Amino acid sequence: MHQILRLIAAGIALVSSGVRADSVPSADPAAIRRAAAAALSTHVRPSGETHLLQAADAAPTMWTELEGLRIGACAPLAVSKDDAESSVGARFAVAIDVSRHRSTHAKLRRWSAWRDGAPPELPATLDVVLRNGAWEADATPLRSLKTIRTRPDPASIPRSDAPPLAEGALPSAAAAGIGETESPGSAPQVSGKPIVALIVIGVLAAAALVIGRMLANRGVIRSPHPVAAAGGSITAVRLRPHLLDRDERNLLKALESTVRPGRLVSAKVRLADLFETPGDAMASRLASTHADFVLTDADTSRILAIIQRVDRNDLSPAAASRHEFIRSLCLSHQIPHYEFPANSDHREAVERSLKV
Repeated sequence: MHQILRLIAAGIALVSSGVRADSVPSADPAAIRRAAAAALSTHVRPSGETHLLQAADAAPTMWTELEGLRIGACAPLAVSKDDAESSVGARFAVAIDVSRHRSTHAKLRRWSAWRDGAPPELPATLDVVLRNGAWEADATPLRSLKTIRTRPDPASIPRSDAPPLAEGALPSAAAAGIGETESPGSAPQVSGKPIVALIVIGVLAAAALVIGRMLANRGVIRSPHPVAAAGGSITAVRLRPHLLDRDERNLLKALESTVRPGRLVSAKVRLADLFETPGDAMASRLASTHADFVLTDADTSRILAIIQRVDRNDLSPAAASRHEFIRSLCLSHQIPHYEFPANSDHREAVERSLKV
């Protein structure tokens, strides 16, 4: 029954995206999933019928246990110009499915309650590319996990045998550059400088900070009355001068000029307005996270796609977690999901990729 539903969803995605079935690259789904399992097996340890993993920044005693880990659906992705120059003949997204997970407590060293779905440190998809006749996985998103020192066993991870979905049905894990890390530079050292020079530098830095704040606050309308926060403290509320920055406005213009008639593009939409859940913890996260842009039907308000702008220079854990959370939601609900890099030619990228 599950496979039938997947095939129906694939057919719907095929029709809605306008991709012809004969345009999907001919490939070996088993080989694609084997490549994904081989990459993932270096970061998970089989434990009976479950698997164990550790986040890259976790303490040695903190483990996450996965139940129902499985290499799931796969779908072809568009081959970019950079891919072609790197001898990549095809690119597929492969889903990593998890039924539920739990983690050990850092101090009490006991297991938490089971939670549905995958942990945030595990990517929802892996990209697998065909290079020089061989399928290999892009392990960049797996940098958020520690490498297991025991000998990896790809066969310990169950794999689906379903045919590939339509092109773009699964989000790319590598296109946005999420998971890439940079080695921190060495901190500058001060040696042999006179104390007077240090004082002058400190005064100049303080003056620059004050001037910067004055310039940043230009045009900002301040509320004349302080507003009491929920905790009882008093805070000043400011009105932002613009809803979108310049690059976000450029992406919005590119979307509005490209989408079909009868489509509506909305900016900065809370996930709580798109998804609903009975759990308090998940409801709080949905309320505190927003999608950059949402494409809906102008007449029925039916949600057609979620669109994210990804800043490749922002490699913070918070940004990576936000994008991965949105990817997982779109994947689990079969919602088309697009990511466009910040500060790029949005019009060309949107016209080439948007198929909704």
